[in-house]
Order: sequence, then structure tokens, then C-alpha cells
Amino acid sequence: MARLRYFLNDDDFEIIKKNNYFSLPKFKEWWDNADYDEYFVTECEYEGSCGSGYQPMDYTEWRKQHPKK
Repeated sequence: MARLRYFLNDDDFEIIKKNNYFSLPKFKEWWDNADYDEYFVTECEYEGSCGSGYQPMDYTEWRKQHPKK
């Protein structure tokens, strides 16, 4: 789900919402819970900043800066 969040833009996500999450019962829950995972994927996999000597924020630290809506 984190990779999907990374690759979709806001317009794409609006399509998902308009289609009621394609009637997938857990889709919205998984989408909402993958916000930290999207950050981690972005930092470590796609921007390559998780090299030697660098660690992304852990979940607790990140959540303090990005409270759930």
C-alpha cells in the first residue's frame, strides 16, 4: 500500500474515493494506515537516503510530526 501511495497523485486518489474504494472492505483502512510506510518507502527505497549512517524517523517520532487526521 505504501508503494501505491507513493506513485498515486491526489487526482488519482480522488478517483479511488469517488469509486468508494472499489468496494474493497479494508482498502480505506489500509490506505489510512500506510502513511508512515509511504514516508519510509520514499526515504529508503526511492530517494536512497537510507544508507550507512542515516536512519529515517521511527514510527513514534514521525507520528508526533504527522498526527492522523
